[in-house]
Amino acid sequence: MSWPLVNINDICRPKQWKTVSSSKLLEEGYPVYGANGRIGYYSEYTHEFPTLMITCRGATCGNVHISVPKAYINGNAMALDGLDSEKYSIKYLFYYFKSRGFNDVISGSAQPQITRQGLSKIEIPLPPLPVQKQIAAVLEKADTLRSQCQQMEQELNSLAQSLFLDMFGDPVTNPKGWEQRTLQDVCSKVTDGTHQAPEWAEKGVPFLFISNIRNGQVDFNTNKFITERCYKELTRTTPIEINDILYTTVGSYGHVSIVDETFPKFCFQRHIAQIKPDKNKVNPSFLFYQLQTSAIKHLADVAVRGIAQKTLNLKDLKSFTILLPPKDLQAKLVERMDIIKSQSIRINTVSAKNHELFNSLMQRAFKGELELKDVA
Repeated sequence: MSWPLVNINDICRPKQWKTVSSSKLLEEGYPVYGANGRIGYYSEYTHEFPTLMITCRGATCGNVHISVPKAYINGNAMALDGLDSEKYSIKYLFYYFKSRGFNDVISGSAQPQITRQGLSKIEIPLPPLPVQKQIAAVLEKADTLRSQCQQMEQELNSLAQSLFLDMFGDPVTNPKGWEQRTLQDVCSKVTDGTHQAPEWAEKGVPFLFISNIRNGQVDFNTNKFITERCYKELTRTTPIEINDILYTTVGSYGHVSIVDETFPKFCFQRHIAQIKPDKNKVNPSFLFYQLQTSAIKHLADVAVRGIAQKTLNLKDLKSFTILLPPKDLQAKLVERMDIIKSQSIRINTVSAKNHELFNSLMQRAFKGELELKDVA
């Protein structure tokens, strides 16, 4: 089924309202929306009813939000004014724009932006209003499930942070006076991934990038592979072994994972550090959990260099201060943290399935492929 395409200017009036400077924002009043959501309050409002807006300046250009009633929408977001709720579902349009994206209408490189002229190219498939509302309802339900999983992941991460701090205190300030050593002192080796151009293959040994390491885990879904011969050559001097810790050092730095027996054979790029804990000095899992604390992340934040591409040098990583409490306490933390980690893995699996379901529903919905039973 296909629906008629309607130009965005035929259903609304995109407008940038006057920007309220940060110095004029208040502690209370009417919510003010900036480039990426609420930024404060003001004494006036521009929109009495919920309004759809598109971030039109900066790094988050193209993000979509719906304001609460009686809100002020700053000029960094394009308000879609004049939308007739008797004809168009604001939530249907919200999910359509999230699915469509705005890459084809974003201009500028140093400062990305979306203009009214750029938006005028956009055409929207518009079914009858009841169908719009049904589609929006099913997508909102799927989106809610996805958001709930993300919230649970955040809560588990906070719990893990609190557990470490309760048992050992801040690794940097060390209020409990534990023994301290540098990362290099407690490891047999701290190096990074291959600097050579790998020998690519259509299939074979997975080759990981920094994007494959998130939330203490590794995503082996990659479209990059190397040959077995290349793998042996790249890992000849420094094999990848169980209890090795992986730590991202460029761009999205500070993400950590630890190699365990469930990992397949793999290799990785030079933007990932390979840390080999000395088991005689530190419990590898204890070190893994310590490297995920906000205190260690702060050390990385201070040490990184560069603007366009932030980089943590191996020299600075090796100098990170590490707490060394007694081995029995290290083991006790690991036991408790492993329970949290197992729960996190389960939630992450569910989250990935919900994300896949949500994307699939969006694709089907705006192609007109959802049947009535799907949106009932």
